Amino acid sequence: MRSGINCALANRQILTELVRRTFAKIFPKANLQMLYDVSHNTAKFEEHNVDGKMRKLLIHRKGATRAFGINTPDLSDEYKPFGQPVLIGGSMGTVSYILCGTNESMGIAFGSACHGAGRSLSRTAAAKQFKGGEIIRTLAGRNIIIKSDSMRGLAKKVAKLKPLICIKG
Repeated sequence: MRSGINCALANRQILTELVRRTFAKIFPKANLQMLYDVSHNTAKFEEHNVDGKMRKLLIHRKGATRAFGINTPDLSDEYKPFGQPVLIGGSMGTVSYILCGTNESMGIAFGSACHGAGRSLSRTAAAKQFKGGEIIRTLAGRNIIIKSDSMRGLAKKVAKLKPLICIKG
């Protein structure tokens, strides 16, 4: 699991650098800074209250991300007064949300929140129902630009933020 997480983190760093280089070619004066980076689909040992007693648990967040509340010791000092940022991504044509973890979530879900809008169809069913060209035309009508190296990638769900451009790699 640790090897897999390390691979995912390294992959995100590489993709971030490639995005910066690409933007630099088109917008040489752009300064793209990382605002926030969060892992999801991970497993980690953490201390949580279970029936009034603090216990060390292996928390596996599949389809979830951390959402630690105010003053949680594991948070960096900049987030302790507010709770951990939580990014809930929508689909390519729907809004997304930026939330913050709460102390209530610590007790209900061990400081976890979903990390995406979820899906109403399986990937296979979505690919059968929605065709890439149709998705491109529909979103273009809403001034949302789609960039993808394949049509298949457009049938898969990809911060409240209105999409302006989607780039699929």
